[in-house]
Amino acid sequence: MHEDALKLHDLWRKDIARDKLLEESRGLKAKIVDRTAAVEQSTTKLSAATDNLTRLKGKEREANRKAATYTKRRDTAQRSIDQGLATDYVAAEDQIRQCGEILDQVETLQLELMESVEAAAELLERSTMTLALNKSQVIASQKAYDDRYPTLKNEFDAASKLRNAARQDIWKDLIQRYDELRKKRRPAFADIRNDSCTGCNVKINATDLSNHRRAAELVTCRQCGRLLGEFL
Repeated sequence: MHEDALKLHDLWRKDIARDKLLEESRGLKAKIVDRTAAVEQSTTKLSAATDNLTRLKGKEREANRKAATYTKRRDTAQRSIDQGLATDYVAAEDQIRQCGEILDQVETLQLELMESVEAAAELLERSTMTLALNKSQVIASQKAYDDRYPTLKNEFDAASKLRNAARQDIWKDLIQRYDELRKKRRPAFADIRNDSCTGCNVKINATDLSNHRRAAELVTCRQCGRLLGEFL
């Protein structure tokens, strides 16, 4: 292969090594951000679950008070009849009937509220556990980043020096072409196999093949623009 192709491929390998370190750093930071966001979401859900449980318990207390009030009224009316103290037996019996109807409704509501309170309490417990888990994951993610960062920074700085040194030994116009390919987020290089570019499967013309085989010049694919050689 042409000398420029070998230099560019060496630069590419150094860029890949540097990129992996950069991606690792970003990945560690992303975990912290994601876990922190999860804590915020869990906190919001926990607050909503707490408010919901408080609201349901308030309704439950109100229903219990209502049940106690109408139970007392019913029992008072019943005693007045049993003891012969009722001034209007029809009115007393009507009050007992009305209180009984209301108590039936309240009892149904109490059962529903009891189930809702139990479900809300379970949700609150799960939300509390989820928040605690997410907080622990934030701590673990931060620790993983803090533990790795010093070594990672040294490795990244060393990789950057090697990569910058490799760039210094390549013609400026070739660096520009190489950087443009890198910006497109696709491999800058492709192999020549069966006289074709492995990047786009287009046949390489005879002149370019001859120049490549003689290492006369750096050959690029006229279809996809990748640098051609035997790299992979």
